[in-house]
Amino acid sequence: MLFYSFLGPIHNDFSANNLLVKMDNSKKYQITGILDFEESSYGYKVSDLAVYIAYSSVSFFNSMSPLTIGKYALKGYLSKRSLSVGELSVLRDCIIARVTQSLSVGAHSYSLNKDPYVLSTQKHGWQVLEKLRELPSDVHDYWMS
Repeated sequence: MLFYSFLGPIHNDFSANNLLVKMDNSKKYQITGILDFEESSYGYKVSDLAVYIAYSSVSFFNSMSPLTIGKYALKGYLSKRSLSVGELSVLRDCIIARVTQSLSVGAHSYSLNKDPYVLSTQKHGWQVLEKLRELPSDVHDYWMS
C-alpha cells in the first residue's frame, strides 16, 4: 500500500477556525493552540493539510486565491513535517474531495436540521471548487517552488 507508513493521528478538521493565535513581539502571528478534536482519527497526514487548504480557500476566498493559499500552507507544513511524493501527488485531489464533502454533507445536514452553521462552506465553496478543479494535478510542484 502506497501510504501505509504515513498513517498516524490526525486532527481531521484543521482550519483557521480551530486555531488559537497570538501576535509576538515582532508582529508575527504564532499558533498557541488547536481546538475541536471531535473529528480526530487515525489517518493519512496529508489529510490534515488538505483540510486546512480546503477550508482556508473557502474562508479567505475574497482576499486570497486557493493557488496562493496552497503555496503558503504547503511551505509552512513542510517546514515542520515531511510528505512523500505519493502524498504530494494526491494533495490537490484530497483538497477537492474535502470541499466536495463539506458542500454535500452540509446540504444534507441542513435538510435534517436547519442550523445555518452547516452551510458555511456553501457561501464560496462552489466557486472554490471550480478554482481548485482548474489547478493542474502537479500543482504541488508550483507550491513547493
